[in-house]
Amino acid sequence: REDGPKTTTFPPIRLTKCQPIASISIKVFHAGKCPAWVAEKMAFGAMKELKRAWSDNPRFRNRFSNVGATNNTSSIDGDECRISRSQTSPIIDGATVRITHETNCLGSGSGILIVAHPEDINHNSNNDNDDDGHPTKISSSLPHHPALASSGLGDRKVPPLQTGSNAARELVECIASGGCVDRWLQDQLIPFMALADNTGGSSAQQRSEVFVGELTLHSQTAMHVAERMTGCEFEVERVMMDRGVGVGDDDAAAAAGYGKEDGDDDNAYGEAGRIVGGHIVRCRGIGFSYA
Repeated sequence: REDGPKTTTFPPIRLTKCQPIASISIKVFHAGKCPAWVAEKMAFGAMKELKRAWSDNPRFRNRFSNVGATNNTSSIDGDECRISRSQTSPIIDGATVRITHETNCLGSGSGILIVAHPEDINHNSNNDNDDDGHPTKISSSLPHHPALASSGLGDRKVPPLQTGSNAARELVECIASGGCVDRWLQDQLIPFMALADNTGGSSAQQRSEVFVGELTLHSQTAMHVAERMTGCEFEVERVMMDRGVGVGDDDAAAAAGYGKEDGDDDNAYGEAGRIVGGHIVRCRGIGFSYA
């Protein structure tokens, strides 16, 4: 007697506790005929903004491991990139900066990627395997706390120092907001939250719950479309952050020292319609399964 094919479901996604930032890496490239000094200026601008934020923004500073520690010296990996150091966080001073020259390209250009790596916390795995060892249910939540990242592309009309600073400022906003995911990942999780399994465990464990900082228009749109297409229901709660998730007032964004900066381009990708502050996005999925 055949019982039918084994099926797999998407587990609820639960990311509500932010882990401390343990390290930062900066990758900068200059391609084709773009000179190396452009990439060096980007790296310098990014480091300068990160160090400024450490000094001026306590919510950014409190997200790091060893908050009280300071460091005066550090080294940078890169092609003749020299960045002066001051007494700041050893994590920021010890950031890995890699500058590469891309030659296998059709044109010239430059760009920067900044990644904040949280402490690696291993989650318990609750996989159920079939007789052949294949999982019938993916492990609950995500295996690790996601990294937070920001990026920028070089523009002839924008000084490279400013490009690096803008990319770092975006990351600072993300870290200071207390979110477990950055603005680029949050809307990508919406479809999986809508399709997630809704059985087993307590009522709270049957739904997805993700803590984000600012709520982007992309996420708002994704939730609206997912509800219309699947019949799931999303719930968004505005919160205030204090080393974790806690209910607060609507002035949280102003008190936190993050959010939209003067001079930001309202037409920039992902900028228009975003709501600053902290938010918990909840959803009880439809329990979609596949063979």
